[in-house]
Amino acid sequence: MLKFFFSFILITLCSTITDGQALILSGKGYDMHTELNWNSVSTADRYQIWRKAEDDPGYSVLTETRKLRLQDWTGRDLQEDFSYQYYIYALSVTGVVLESSDTIDAVVAPSSDDQFLDMVQEYTFRYFYEYGHPTSGMARERLGSDDIVTTGGTGFGIMALIVGVHRGYITREEGVNRLLKIVSFLQFADRFHGVFPHWMNGKTGDVIPFSTFDNGGDLVETAFLMEGLLSARQYFNQNLITENTLRDVITSLWEDVEWDHYSRNDSGVLYWHWSPNFGWQMNFPLRGYNEALIVYLLAIASPTHPVDADYYHSGWAGAGYVNGNTWYGYKLFVGPHLGGPLFFAHYSFMGFDPRNIKDAYANYFDQNRNHTLINRSWCIDNPFNYEDIVKTAGG
Repeated sequence: MLKFFFSFILITLCSTITDGQALILSGKGYDMHTELNWNSVSTADRYQIWRKAEDDPGYSVLTETRKLRLQDWTGRDLQEDFSYQYYIYALSVTGVVLESSDTIDAVVAPSSDDQFLDMVQEYTFRYFYEYGHPTSGMARERLGSDDIVTTGGTGFGIMALIVGVHRGYITREEGVNRLLKIVSFLQFADRFHGVFPHWMNGKTGDVIPFSTFDNGGDLVETAFLMEGLLSARQYFNQNLITENTLRDVITSLWEDVEWDHYSRNDSGVLYWHWSPNFGWQMNFPLRGYNEALIVYLLAIASPTHPVDADYYHSGWAGAGYVNGNTWYGYKLFVGPHLGGPLFFAHYSFMGFDPRNIKDAYANYFDQNRNHTLINRSWCIDNPFNYEDIVKTAGG
């Protein structure tokens, strides 16, 4: 009996041993979930999350994790606010409680449009920042792509980093350090007449073929990368060693791009691909309205390897460019039937503001707005009679 008593005392003492680090939990409710964040406890092996909904009789263990963040996808009644309470334990390998947090409240409630967009923006930023390749800092192709990083996606990720700094998701110094990692890697990565491939190995910088003959330069992906880099060069403008270095390297990468090589001997149009093994075998001229407008703008603007401004008309605005038809009451000035994929209205205009921009063919703000409204109207019209997902799910 005495042995059992001392064992009980020992277990009780061990369960309250701490390493002196306060475990601080914070949380926020969203439209359909709550998010919990906490600091690392150096001696902890994992963290145990306890939750109580407002109609629960008591707390229960939600999960255990080694991460420092958790999204609790609670769902909710479409009209009602619902509150949850949480606390967490920092556990040792053997399950001993090292630290416990205070209890916090989070309310799941309908989001306004602005609140929803804020959430999407921050979560998108996290993909590029937190899931960026650990060696190169570049954007991975997708979840689970391991060492495959993407050139164009990195350009978009760089613009997300700028937003992250501006919105206070990370500090300016953290943003600059990530960008220095990226551009340092790009200096030694595979290039083909200054043009990067679509995919690279995020550890080595070696090209990874996107398809059988696509193992060389990808002019469109490189343009997306450059619009991100040039945006960063403009934003990080302080007279600091780190920011001066960043701007200098970006300028070097930008000026190394041989846009004129991808004219295929001054053919009057730019070509998407060139390979040292297969030459122009991909044979993809950049004509007509798609996501590649930024290619021509950057190629014409290049200070070192430009193409003539006439390429805009002979190449980009070549056959099939003008539309002029109306769908759902909205006129589409250029582009294919119904406007084509909606990313046509996104990719080039991440770095090129279409407001008040027009040429002989279109006002590009009106073009993008109408393209988006046609897409929306088509979804509402539902011409293929897809089932209502919300009703099917019982929402």
